[in-house]
Amino acid sequence: MKELIKEGLKFNNKEKISFLLVVLVLSFIYSFKEWGSGDFASIFTGLTNWVVSFFIVGISVLVHHLTQKVTAAIRGFKVEHKLWWNGLVVGLLAVVLTNGRFMFFSAAGMFITTTKYRLGYKRQAIDLYDYGKIALWGPASNIFLGATLLTWSWILGFHSGIIDKIFTFNVLYAFYNLLPFPPLDGSRMFVASRINYIFVMSSYSAYLALIFILHVYSFIWATIAAYVILILYYYFVESGY
Repeated sequence: MKELIKEGLKFNNKEKISFLLVVLVLSFIYSFKEWGSGDFASIFTGLTNWVVSFFIVGISVLVHHLTQKVTAAIRGFKVEHKLWWNGLVVGLLAVVLTNGRFMFFSAAGMFITTTKYRLGYKRQAIDLYDYGKIALWGPASNIFLGATLLTWSWILGFHSGIIDKIFTFNVLYAFYNLLPFPPLDGSRMFVASRINYIFVMSSYSAYLALIFILHVYSFIWATIAAYVILILYYYFVESGY
């Protein structure tokens, strides 16, 4: 198992370059509103904020990628994350044209191949269910990272703007990756199981709505809302009515 995971965690050269480019661009987008008016002091402040955002985005994207790689390796697969140029362009255009009011964070897609470790399995092919389960763990890891850090900051009575920024980026990054557009994680999940996708996306959308509209942090209410949406979806769509 240790050798299997070690092999699965490796990044090839293309992945390393893509990872660096993704982190550079997404961190620039995330720090766009913090660059000031354009004088020297503002530019210095902007660069400082970009560096801070670079580390926040770097850690978050790395957690996302590594979680999917470990999950895939355990199941006998190898994950490769490839740069999604359309996502980079859309993100840059959106943040510039809206002057930082809209930020889009998604610029890489997950692709799976069979490894030699899969040969002992009865089924050697990659099925849609495998794709969906592995894809899910990426956004889930970002939600867990952001929520855990924020919760512990509350418990310890330690309020930090950095923690807030880590939480905000992770929940938004997870949401955009859950969108059902290829090659995003959400597209893998949607094809694997529409029912499961509707439930996950509904619960997460409700979670974000509670946070940003009502300022309520509750997975319980988000889950209840997701079940209601799922029942309505099944009744009006899947059941044929």
